[in-house]
Amino acid sequence: MKEQKSKKGKKGNGEGCIRQRKDGKWEAIITTGYDDNGRQKRKFFYGKTRKEVADKLYEATGYQKQGLTVNDNKYTVSDWLDKWLWDYKRHNIKPRTFESYDSNINNYIKPAIGKIKLTDLNVDHVQGLIKCLYDRKLTRSITCVNTTLKSALKQAVKNGLIPRNVCECVSLPKQTPKKEVQVLTPEEQARLQEVIKEHELYPAFLLLLTTGVRLGELLALTWKTVDFKENSIKITKNIQRIHDYDEKTKKKLKSRLVIGTPKSEKSIRTIPMVDIMAPVLKSHKNNQGRKRLQMGTFYNNNDLVFATETGTPIEPRNFSRTFKKLLKKAEISTDINVHAMRHNYATRGLENGIDLKVLQELLGHSSVKITGDTYSHVLPDKKRESVKKLNGVFTIRNT
Repeated sequence: MKEQKSKKGKKGNGEGCIRQRKDGKWEAIITTGYDDNGRQKRKFFYGKTRKEVADKLYEATGYQKQGLTVNDNKYTVSDWLDKWLWDYKRHNIKPRTFESYDSNINNYIKPAIGKIKLTDLNVDHVQGLIKCLYDRKLTRSITCVNTTLKSALKQAVKNGLIPRNVCECVSLPKQTPKKEVQVLTPEEQARLQEVIKEHELYPAFLLLLTTGVRLGELLALTWKTVDFKENSIKITKNIQRIHDYDEKTKKKLKSRLVIGTPKSEKSIRTIPMVDIMAPVLKSHKNNQGRKRLQMGTFYNNNDLVFATETGTPIEPRNFSRTFKKLLKKAEISTDINVHAMRHNYATRGLENGIDLKVLQELLGHSSVKITGDTYSHVLPDKKRESVKKLNGVFTIRNT
């Protein structure tokens, strides 16, 4: 980049020039092309210091070298995030993911850097956003926020709006160690199994405990996916509460329960049931059939294995509240949540010799690495047990 002082009116040579004006401010000029009449089109940058305009000029010449147009792009970061979210992501991601992006954008990104012009956004701006979140002790949000912004800027680069993705250059703080997964002791598990027997949703709690399914998967289970002959269930659906949005105002509306596809393709899976489960489910199906006949036309037959008295889906939050009450009755800490039953299933599985790869498929994890990382606290003991089996293989002969 050539930098030179020039008198007012002197044209740049395609690489731009810098000069100080009579009022003391600095000005940079770059030639961006020619109009229909063959006259040069120029872009001006202003700043209080020479370095300020030099940086702007350097970025602008970078645009030209990459074949991008240096123009008066009117997008602010906020404008682009809205366009990216609604034009590029709205109908290409799951509703829950869309809500997460929307929350990251409106709660964290826009308040901090939303007013900045997209072409002016730099690494320091994003690093400042990360520092702000860190100072507010929102460390768990940092990765999600950066991922959201990084994805939006990646599309902006593809569209030729900016020359690079500044999120790729930021420094993220070290993540706080994940809390060890919550599981029941064998004694607690035994007490809980006794307590849930007394509840009308005993089959649901028992299935949750003995299959490791997610709560949304449990409450979306249909009788079509229960195979009594093979003693298995197939996970094909998931239920969750999501928010609708007003497409015109982009405002979040009331939430509703929606039955959709599971978390990922790996989540679609067949899970063998333990022997005690089939007779419990058969009895539950018969009881449900009698109630359906009693309700008559008031019953909404959605084929759900677990439903309300009228056949509608069970509210996950109500199910979780009931679970907490049962924990209290079993004298177990209510800090444990429903999801802990999934961890409990996995831990008992590893403790009793289920292979890590098999467990990954049973849980519906996208990779065996996730399974191994999540349940690493169980693996050391399993390694020691496995190595003990080699004691008879490696022996030392007395000479």
